[in-house]
Amino acid sequence: MKYFSLFIVLAVGSIWGLGHKANLDIPNGLKTVVLTLTNKDLVKIGSRSGLENPVLLSSVLWRGSVEEEALLETSGLAQSKIDNSLFYAINDSGNDPKLFGLDSSGRHLGAWNIDYSPKHDFEDLAAFEIEGDSYLLVADTGDNLNWRKSQSLLLFKEPSLDGLEKNLDVVKRVTFSFHDGHRDIESVAVDESGKTAYMVSKKRIPPEVFRVSLDHEGHQILEALGTINSIPAPTPVDLARRGPFGIYSSLPTAMDFHSGNAVILTYKELYLFEKKPDDDWVSVFSGVPKKIPLPQIYGLEAVAFAGPQKILLTGERENGQKASEIFEVSF
Repeated sequence: MKYFSLFIVLAVGSIWGLGHKANLDIPNGLKTVVLTLTNKDLVKIGSRSGLENPVLLSSVLWRGSVEEEALLETSGLAQSKIDNSLFYAINDSGNDPKLFGLDSSGRHLGAWNIDYSPKHDFEDLAAFEIEGDSYLLVADTGDNLNWRKSQSLLLFKEPSLDGLEKNLDVVKRVTFSFHDGHRDIESVAVDESGKTAYMVSKKRIPPEVFRVSLDHEGHQILEALGTINSIPAPTPVDLARRGPFGIYSSLPTAMDFHSGNAVILTYKELYLFEKKPDDDWVSVFSGVPKKIPLPQIYGLEAVAFAGPQKILLTGERENGQKASEIFEVSF
């Protein structure tokens, strides 16, 4: 018993030490593990509006399967600002930091190594232009265990297909944390006019909206600017069909901006927010979006505009092995 107690003390001490070195909140991480195992990890901070979402007339077309087998869980997708036939994608955590190039049918065009720590949790990807230059933003913002004390947005110059397999250097790393705890962020998009990124929290009900300056030098402490109240709760059918994962059906998993519109992807549907010239994004997100129904697709975690009225979406491979399909939504 004496040796067992000593083992426990040493094990806990090692975990605490590693957590301190990695800048992690170990107590909150352990708490989140327990809450997740009991399906109590969603945090209710308010009420959904209960308003009915108008359904947008649309069509959904299967475009193909992701050809690159190394793309196990596509967590971010973005259309190139230089070549509209080129799309970029990233993997979720547990994979090498890489950027992949593909076309709209999933055909592999190449890959670039990202000069960054392998201990990351990439969750979204955005392409944008500032002052005539094209950039990519990779969001290292995943935090399933609610224990990261700092998260990052990585900015790169958009690469060329002529430079495949070369390292992508981080032009700027924007770091931030939250004034009232931790957030798991999977939905990030860039407002080019304001040189800002908007982010939507995943496991808060309703989801919160945050804004990060891409110009700011130094660490930023963020507060929620508002909430998105009009993404409806999972239906009884969702809860029955998806088992213990049904409660997560309506959580935001990706976001993109294009020509004054925003689209937010959940595990089962798309929501289109339309912005008028004088509106700000916080007020736009407080309104009622149009719903774009989708067929049942496994693991939806990546979305990108492919034009003013066209959207591509994809996600992870079921069990890490099955095909990852790409769908095109036109409206």
